[in-house]
Order: sequence, then C-alpha cells, then structure tokens
Amino acid sequence: MKNLLTLFFCIISFVAFSQSFIKSYSFFGNAEAARVDFEETGYRMIGSGRDISGDFVFVLHLDFFGDTIKTRKMYFDFQFFHGLYPCLEITDHVGNHYIVISRSSDSALVVKYSSEWQELRRKSIPTFDTYQTYAITHTADNHLVLVCGNDLLKLDTDFNIIWHKQYGGETNGTESKSKPYSILEAESGDLFVYSLDYLLVAHFEYPPHFPYLRIFSTDGILRDSIMTEQRYECLPYEDRFICVGSYLNFSNVPVTGNYLMHHDLNGAQVLVKNLAYVDSNYYVHRPVINHESNLIFLGTGYADSYKSIYMHAASIAGDSLWSRQFSFSDFFRSWVTNIKVAPDGGYLFSTYHEANDNQVFPGLIKTDAMGNISAVGFEESEINQKVRVYPNPAAEYVVFELEKPIQNASITLTDIAGRQLNTIPLTGAKATWQTSGIPSGVYLYRIEGTVTVTSGKLVILK
Repeated sequence: MKNLLTLFFCIISFVAFSQSFIKSYSFFGNAEAARVDFEETGYRMIGSGRDISGDFVFVLHLDFFGDTIKTRKMYFDFQFFHGLYPCLEITDHVGNHYIVISRSSDSALVVKYSSEWQELRRKSIPTFDTYQTYAITHTADNHLVLVCGNDLLKLDTDFNIIWHKQYGGETNGTESKSKPYSILEAESGDLFVYSLDYLLVAHFEYPPHFPYLRIFSTDGILRDSIMTEQRYECLPYEDRFICVGSYLNFSNVPVTGNYLMHHDLNGAQVLVKNLAYVDSNYYVHRPVINHESNLIFLGTGYADSYKSIYMHAASIAGDSLWSRQFSFSDFFRSWVTNIKVAPDGGYLFSTYHEANDNQVFPGLIKTDAMGNISAVGFEESEINQKVRVYPNPAAEYVVFELEKPIQNASITLTDIAGRQLNTIPLTGAKATWQTSGIPSGVYLYRIEGTVTVTSGKLVILK
C-alpha cells in the first residue's frame, strides 16, 4: 500500500508540476502579457490589451497544462498612451497587486488591487513630461518607487508622492534622456537604477548612448552615477548584483557584444565577461537564478531573428552550460516579457507574439529543468533518434537503449529541481543506471551527442 501511495503521488507530481508546453491566447483581441506567477491551481498571467470595448488590463488564470480556468478584464475610461506597451505589475508582501499604466505624455494611472483582484484604490500621478513609466519596485518599508525617464518617484500607500528626484546630464553636463531597464532595492534600502541615456538635441534623441548604473539612498539622494559598458538587466545574488546586457550600437549590426557583469553593493565591478557564445543577432536580457545557482537568461533577436527566442544556461561566472531555441515561424516576431523558475526546476515564460496582420497575442511557455518543451521528450534534430527507457517506473536500475549508437554520447540525470545526480557515458547503444541510494521520486534525463538526441522524465519507486 505504501508503495502504491508513493507511486500515486509521484504520478500526480509528474502530471501537475512537470508539464511543458507552448501556448498562445488569441481570444483577447490585441493584448500582451506583462508578468506570470504561480498559483495553487496553476499559473496567473497579467497583461494589457485593446478590443472594441476599449483598453483593459487582463488577469488570466491557467491550470498546470496552460489551459484557461478563468479570465478577467478590467477596462479603463481612457486609451493607453503608449498603445499596447505592457502594463507594469508588482505584488507587495501581503499579496496586494499594483498596476501602473502610462495614460498620457505626463501622467500614469496607479491601481491597487487586493489579493483577490478587488480594486482598492486608483490615482493618476504626474510622470513629468515622459511618455512612459519604465520600472517599478515595492520597497521593504511598504512604498512604491517608480522610474519615469529622468524622474524617480517614491509613493506612500495612498499614492501620494513622498519625494520626487530628477537625474541625468552626467555625461559632460549635456542634456540627456534616460530610459531605465530595471530598479532593484538592496538590503540597505539603496535603490539601484540601470538605464540607457540618450543625448538630446532640440528634444530629439541622438547617439551615442550611455549605459548608467545610478545608486540612490532611501531618501532619493543620488549617491553615485557610474557609466558602464553595456545595457543591463540585473538581479541580486548573495553579496552582489549580477547583470547581463548587450552593447547596442543601433547600426546594421545592432549587437556588438553580450556581457555578464558582477558588481558589489557600492557599484564597483568585480567581474566582466564577454558572452561570446551568444549569437550577435541576439541581445541578452531577463536573467534569473535557478535551483542549482546557475544563471538563466534569454536572447531576443533583431530582423529575421525576431521569430526565435534563445534560452541560455551559464554558471555564475558566465561559462556556457547549454542553450535552447524556440522558433515561432507563424508570427512576425515573438518576445518574452517575464521569466520565473518553477517549483519542478523548469522555467515559465510570459510572451507576446505579433502576427503578420499586426494582431498581438499573449502566450506562455513552460519548459523542464533542461529547457525542453516536449513532455514526451523528443526534439527535432539532425538525428531523430529513437530511445527506449525501461522499466519506468523503476526500482533498482533503468536501461537507456538507442536504436543505434552515436558518437560521444552521454546521459545526464537530474532531480526534478534540476540538481545533477549523475552523468553516464553512452559508448554503445545501451547503458544502465543503477539507482542505489536514489530515493523515490520523479527524475529527468537528457541524452546528448554531437547533437541532442532526446530528453524526458522517469519515476523511481522503491
């Protein structure tokens, strides 16, 4: 009976938490996803859109297969100033949701919802002659901080402005316009704002472009302004911040380098690495740390590369581990807006896809811990190799049997959180994994040679 119960829970875990898929949702009209999160019943996606009734923010509740459970649209009595640019959304420490929507060239609407998406408060706030609110964060002292171009605003819980600070013009004292990419709060309360500055001549933006890291105190005082070499998006890691970004020159070859940077809490660079293994048609963004403390980031392309999204895994020091490509030939371009690490070690992306008729659809991608999509495990490759994995469920051993041997093949085995358990050389057409010391549960395998052969999941039951 105990073994049967263990098998039952393994299967439930296998089905409920280990699904991988690519989905798009066309029933919204024109809409983009902005953020995705986990719920007890599956996933929650938030975004904005426009249909014949007007402009709206949507909340889409999905099951673990990516299928729709419930949809909610919240309409507003004005048109979004910046069209379908995704709204900004953040959740505070007690589950309240805050949405910021750019509504004109000098104002934005801030709306607070309960954890059950009941509207609690809304207010229009000035954004000081900028067409967009670029980034938001919720601080440890229960306030919101908004970055609107060259303006930094801190708001109380009633959306009153506590302080407003302007910055910019550090480059030879010239007038510049800042387009921030992210804002982070350190444990000290300091605010780290990462942006790309443009020179302004008669109110028009001109190259060159100057990437900056600016550090503000909790009172909004600019403590430091550091020019960097790249456009960065960052995340905290131990006693430092880890950033990935691209040097953009906006010419015929838009990306001339993709980089990883570590800096300490004073802004000093402690590591800069050229990610030469990333195709120069792609720039890197959306970094996260997975359960193995490795770095995952995405590559989004230009021109013909708009139809593909790359996913890269690297060590914290930037050494390449693996990469995956997701192609969307049916769309004009595809874009990832948010990425989360799933409890099963896989990855969850919110996306939008623009069709050739200019219609835009939100989407969702769920992969396993190795970045694979197919739940049955087979990928398209130069070798469409057939593999038998048996017994499954297994107790003492698992056999991996190929239809024919391949050169330099190996089997990588990980747990459901992505932690590597073993690597077995596959010198012939068959190999056996002895499971002594391996507890009951769901595990992942990946067989690779000169090209990927296959990957999948198996259950150990003892």
